[in-house]
Amino acid sequence: MKQHEREFFISLIRCGKVFINHNNLRLVIKPLTLDQVFESCEVYNTSYNQGYIDGIMTEEEMNDWMVINELWDRRDDELTEKIKKDIEQFKVEIYNARNNTPLREGIRSYLRAAESKLG
Repeated sequence: MKQHEREFFISLIRCGKVFINHNNLRLVIKPLTLDQVFESCEVYNTSYNQGYIDGIMTEEEMNDWMVINELWDRRDDELTEKIKKDIEQFKVEIYNARNNTPLREGIRSYLRAAESKLG
């Protein structure tokens, strides 16, 4: 990678924005402000607490219920963890193959397949 290309990618990362060109339209996705992050956390916590008060099962209770009703077993947990590790490995491989488009896109197809298995 040439010096000017490295500088471009570094400046892109530092600016914190994502630029997307789609159908002759340039979109700029900006990061949330601290106020927006706080507000979203506040809404989430309020909804979570209301769900708990209303008796919605916690994640642990849901897992236990699924095991009791034979909808899930511990092998599924192991498989899920393996798929998550594979997904992380695919992401690293995509990064490492960033300059080799055919290889990168091949790895990306494996990544999408693994993500679809998780739902």
